[in-house]
Amino acid sequence: MSKENSKLSECHVCHREVSRKAKTCPHCGQKHPAKRPGDVPRPLAWGLIGFTVLVGINMINSTRPTSGSYNPLGFPAEQSKQMCIDAITASVHNPSTLNIHRVSGYGSNVSGNGTRRITQTFSAKNAFGLKKTFDAYCEISPEGKLTINIVEQG
Repeated sequence: MSKENSKLSECHVCHREVSRKAKTCPHCGQKHPAKRPGDVPRPLAWGLIGFTVLVGINMINSTRPTSGSYNPLGFPAEQSKQMCIDAITASVHNPSTLNIHRVSGYGSNVSGNGTRRITQTFSAKNAFGLKKTFDAYCEISPEGKLTINIVEQG
């Protein structure tokens, strides 16, 4: 019977046969004699292998070039949102009265060509001092070019 199939192993210090489950070698007293220094437990080894594979895949995907200027994710979402808010702020008559409806009045999507479209509801006082509610429609190209259209509600 070979040692791979048996319950016996070789002590890594005195090289005599010991049980694979022995906590100390009966011959030399070495602790954990069946394990070699540097042995990694199997679950840890498989975890490290899996992690290495995932890191490798991520590195490959992050260095993959996109063709031309097309970006399937569009211009970055947070940066796009801020660009739209900045354009709204610049367009209102009384910026101190501006109230951006951040939760219920916000929508964003990316079209097939990578253009990010943002809908942002806001309210502000108009040139006559009346508080009005508006919808801003911002389009941001994959290159970062912004166009905005503001429409008064109701």
